[in-house]
Amino acid sequence: MLRLIWIILAVWLLALPVQARPATVFYQPQNRDARLADSDWQTLFRTVRQAGFDTLLVQWTRWGEEDFGGRDGWLARAVEQARDAGLAINLGLYADPQFFRWIQQDGTELDIELARYARETLATARAWSASGTVQAWYLPAELDDLHWQQAGKRARLMATLSAIRSGLPATLHPAGISAFFTGQSSPAQLQRWYGELQQQDWQVWVQDGAGTRALTAAQRKSYLDALFACPQQAGTPALVLEAFRQTSAADTPFAAIPASPAQWQAQTRETRSLCPSATGVFSLRYLPQASGYLQP
Repeated sequence: MLRLIWIILAVWLLALPVQARPATVFYQPQNRDARLADSDWQTLFRTVRQAGFDTLLVQWTRWGEEDFGGRDGWLARAVEQARDAGLAINLGLYADPQFFRWIQQDGTELDIELARYARETLATARAWSASGTVQAWYLPAELDDLHWQQAGKRARLMATLSAIRSGLPATLHPAGISAFFTGQSSPAQLQRWYGELQQQDWQVWVQDGAGTRALTAAQRKSYLDALFACPQQAGTPALVLEAFRQTSAADTPFAAIPASPAQWQAQTRETRSLCPSATGVFSLRYLPQASGYLQP
């Protein structure tokens, strides 16, 4: 089955328009990955590079208090192996495990959390900035279309993001940030918001929602068609293809399995009609190349 999925994926990549072919693969570090030897990472990343990906986006380098060994730990060594395999490195910063809890607050409580988040993010960037391996930073704060609708909260968030963006060490490419839609805001409202983020020099990665399945296929298509309309326009965001299918229920720990061949084919047909500014896959853990190395 894994071989079949890989064959379908390879054909799918070649069939896509050039601007839609995934060049970036996302990787979420987990401590269980520390068991991999350097030779395992070398083989894995060579295979990823041979599959046509040119960029590894490491989603975070800190998860709460966990730093995966820091600048001398297993994650840093894995990043070096990816770079040696010819992959450009986009490096994620501080991920707050309580992020989706405190964004429900407002007023002073929200201001305190946003200020703390900015401090931790910039501290993480400083810790990694001397590595010389970073082509772009990535902020692992997924922005949804529900919690930031209120004008005051949105203004607080945007001010914090502006401060973070201006405080990040310089890199070759703009810093990335991801967003997802659940039908709570219209496509036009999201386009305006994503444009404001781009004005702050963020590259906005929008998740396609195929894996989480929060919306029906028709609802998802209406958003994707609006956000990634052809021909490509200035300000069009980047697209993240979800290579998984979520198996966990809402309000329970996340669990997922790799997308089936039929599901990949459906995403293929959908993506061919879109014109994103860039395309990536989430995530490495669910791709056939990672079989035997990373557990879903």
